[in-house]
This record gives sequence, structure tokens and C-alpha cells, in this order.
Amino acid sequence: MALYVVEDDAAVRDSLVLLLRQLGYDPHAFADAEGFVASVVPDPDDTVIVDLGLPGMPGSQLIRWLQRFDETPRIIVISGQSQGNLDRWLTDIPVENLVRKPLTMDAIAPLL
Repeated sequence: MALYVVEDDAAVRDSLVLLLRQLGYDPHAFADAEGFVASVVPDPDDTVIVDLGLPGMPGSQLIRWLQRFDETPRIIVISGQSQGNLDRWLTDIPVENLVRKPLTMDAIAPLL
């Protein structure tokens, strides 16, 4: 199982990677969706943590791309956006795991 983090904010990305390492994982981090898509073909047992507010390809588009695989990896959506923005961005996207920023170990750990 591989664990990927796609988060454009360097401080949030670094903090999340440190948190995941404390939980015993070896995450691979990307600053944008384009870099992730160009580098990774996820397996069904992988987990991808996706920030919705990504520049360029938005997180919602990355989630749609991930959901097109025959066997979708686990997707954890993270966001610091308002509920209104979340409702707009996720209108047609089924999301099971959503964590609001600021991120905590207690919020992330049960989803892994």
C-alpha cells in the first residue's frame, strides 16, 4: 500500500507528511495534481489524500480521475474551504472521507 499526499500549501504538506510518518507511514507528496497524475498509477490498496483547493487541476478533477479506475484507491479529501465551496465542488462527487483543516492526528488516523 502506498500513501500519497497532494497538497499545494508547502507548510500543510510538510506537516501532514510528518504526521503520517509519526503514524508509521512513508508518504509520497506532490504539490499539484498534474505532478501526481504524471507520476503515479494508483493501486486499489493505495490511499490518496487530496486537497480540494489545488491550483491548476483542482482537487475535484483529480478525484474524478481517480474514480475512473476500475478499482478506485481510497480517497481522503482535505479542505479548509467554507461549506458553500465544498457543496459546489462536491456536488456530483461521492466523498466518503472528508477532513477539514486544520488537520489533526485524531482526524486523519482513523481513515487510514
